[in-house]
Amino acid sequence: MAGVRLHHPTLRGGIYLVKHFRQYRYPFACPTCGTVHIQKTYHLNLDNGGFTIVSPEVLARLKEIGLAGLEIMNEVEKPPAITLTIPGTIYDRFRVFETTNRGERNG
Repeated sequence: MAGVRLHHPTLRGGIYLVKHFRQYRYPFACPTCGTVHIQKTYHLNLDNGGFTIVSPEVLARLKEIGLAGLEIMNEVEKPPAITLTIPGTIYDRFRVFETTNRGERNG
């Protein structure tokens, strides 16, 4: 499946937590970052150039909240495989950036 490359103009080399307006019915203990989310939160891995690749479905959700400061760059026909690791939290291993939005609906 193809992906879409996004770019953040200022953030580099870390995990960008982007909140969506969709509320969970119950607080969600996130295995990815080890925190509790009350609304859908996307964990975007930004490389040292500020780029990340997302699926078309995630892009559609990000568009609902105005792309959270990200810019659409290009389609990636064969994106690299995603590897998930669980030990520790992302706060232990990466710089973590959180959006300043509260996950409001765009528009």
